[in-house]
Amino acid sequence: MVEQHNIDLQWLREESIKCLRRETIDRLLGALEVCEDEVEIVVGDLKLLIPCSQLLSAWANIIHIFCLNDYDLGRRIIVREGDIVVDIGAYLGFFTTYTASLVKPFGRRFPFFP
Repeated sequence: MVEQHNIDLQWLREESIKCLRRETIDRLLGALEVCEDEVEIVVGDLKLLIPCSQLLSAWANIIHIFCLNDYDLGRRIIVREGDIVVDIGAYLGFFTTYTASLVKPFGRRFPFFP
């Protein structure tokens, strides 16, 4: 069952069009209608699994990380190959997954969520 939140579906669609592939958006929209357990999507070269129970919140989180660059480290911190990243409040781990592409192959990521 898809969660019910005060997340604006129109905003999700508009922001998604700016940076996500059409098939990814279609998959997310389809999951709003029929979603058993989780939905798998591709963002860039990353595969992400989203629990249906958190679909809207996770979709918004993906937009903030991958589209709006709210988590843009480049201005404050430079993450390089081989670095260690600690993600406090990791939620579903999308930012942790994003940093994996920056620190690979020898870097480490440590996600924590209370």
